[in-house]
Amino acid sequence: MKPISLFAFLLSILLFTCCNKVEYIPSSSEGKIIEILNEKEQIIGKNIYDRNGLLKESWYKEDFYTPGEKAEHTYQYDSNNRLIKKNGYEPGIMYMSSITGAMGKDVDYSYEYDSKGKFERMRVDYDYDLKYNADFSRQTTFQYTEESVVISTTNIIDPLGNSLGSSIEYHFNSKGNIEKTIEYYMVSATEKRVTSETQFTYDTKKAPYNSEPMPYSKNNVLKKTITAFNYDDAGNQSSTHTSVYTYKYTYNDDDYPVSQAETLPNGIVIIKYFKY
Repeated sequence: MKPISLFAFLLSILLFTCCNKVEYIPSSSEGKIIEILNEKEQIIGKNIYDRNGLLKESWYKEDFYTPGEKAEHTYQYDSNNRLIKKNGYEPGIMYMSSITGAMGKDVDYSYEYDSKGKFERMRVDYDYDLKYNADFSRQTTFQYTEESVVISTTNIIDPLGNSLGSSIEYHFNSKGNIEKTIEYYMVSATEKRVTSETQFTYDTKKAPYNSEPMPYSKNNVLKKTITAFNYDDAGNQSSTHTSVYTYKYTYNDDDYPVSQAETLPNGIVIIKYFKY
């Protein structure tokens, strides 16, 4: 047998070491975002994927987060590559008045699926600093009542007992997009009160990859119209206000968005760029 040269030996060690450190870099055709940038082209978010193309770590910054903080998560999957755990830290939101909204907390998400593989339940445990005594959990269950409708119902779980939160109906159109959502709460076993209704319109391009099993659309939102409702003492519904958000995009050769300009109801435009 011909002896291996020192150069070849060193090269083989280098290649083996590099291969063990190389992260998965998805191609643009998979729609997996690796970086999000703001209008100044500063990185405000990053996703890291494993060798199988599954999202492994992420972080993201928002202007309304507590200064200097960012949301950070790690992800775990089962043998069928379904998301089962997401752990990390989520900053407080500066304009929130409650402790649970304004303060940062550790988070632990868990995801469950039924025997047919459909997403069935999500639980989030929020862990605040001990001095606030504010820990609580939120559990959301999903029902597939019709082929085109998914209903999520959220309950807040805390040491004082369970309280029924809101439900959301997701209405899908024939193109696989969420055409409408209706948010409501039950005032009796048979009567519900709608708090808001949101209508969506879409482009015909591909939406980026989404690692979460939550209901999502196949295309990108062009317009979002939110109508809020109120009720008088007699239970009569009235519309309080309507908010309209609009979106414009540029796309890459694979039809995924590489920039998004979101116009808020007050006219402010937020621009983001996406790298795949």
